[in-house]
Amino acid sequence: MRFMTRASPRRSFRFRAQREKNAVGGATGSPRLGAVGLCAILVAALFDPVTAQMGAVQSLVEAELGFAKDAQQRTVTAAFLAALAEDGVLFRPGPVLGATWTRDNPFPEDFLLDWEPELAEVASSGDLGYTTGPYISGRRGQEPAGFGRFVSVWKRTSAGWRLATDIGITHTGPRVRVETVQARVVPAAPAPAAAAAAADRALNAALAQDHVRALRAALAADARVLRNGHLPALGAAAHELATRDPVATVWQRTGGEASAAQDLAFAYGTWQGGEERGTYFRIWRNVNGSWRLAVDLAVPLPPQR
Repeated sequence: MRFMTRASPRRSFRFRAQREKNAVGGATGSPRLGAVGLCAILVAALFDPVTAQMGAVQSLVEAELGFAKDAQQRTVTAAFLAALAEDGVLFRPGPVLGATWTRDNPFPEDFLLDWEPELAEVASSGDLGYTTGPYISGRRGQEPAGFGRFVSVWKRTSAGWRLATDIGITHTGPRVRVETVQARVVPAAPAPAAAAAAADRALNAALAQDHVRALRAALAADARVLRNGHLPALGAAAHELATRDPVATVWQRTGGEASAAQDLAFAYGTWQGGEERGTYFRIWRNVNGSWRLAVDLAVPLPPQR
């Protein structure tokens, strides 16, 4: 979540275009963006995009900004209930049916949760995408008490983009302001030999044998690794941060979904090593016919009583 309980209360990666950059916009300002003016959205595509694909990624950014604006103008509870898909999953701290949990456990009326996307990526089929960026939490009218990064997965329905799942990490302040949202469409690639779910299970088996080697082999070149207490680690730094993970010998997938194009997917599950246990969350991307991790997030769960 932007808020793991985003094992955080909730919600950087920079993409350099190799082919073409187009500025896209829209009346989608968020109160959090007021200090820096209108958000400049850079749409970067590795291959020549079609208009429909660019429209999909722009509309995803608009949906995320609208979600954030709704949380400021109404309440966090109302915003989540309006954004969540019927089967949307939140982590409180384990996976729960988001709408049901939120109705039964509303946030306090004065709860503050404020965020903005810094990266958005959409499947070439335009039906699945994710956003990530900084968030703050606390009480309205007071200084923020929590800081972190969120990852939200959205799926496109007949009613527009709906929140499929939301999770996050915590780290120290100060607050990070986003001046540019970097967005992209997954480039065309040969179909992977196996489904994303199979790739996720295969990684779990490999992690149990050699965590560092398995994760490094799975990470995409531009991957980001998210861990509590750390700012997002990108590229080479992501590999280094992954080596600090506790040794976990049991990994179990519990959910996930892939795009119609089979080029973007998310997965989540649990890990355990000795008395330590936690949740993992991954964004998988088809890179030249092989599944690679675009985002790898892992957070510990509270000790069992």
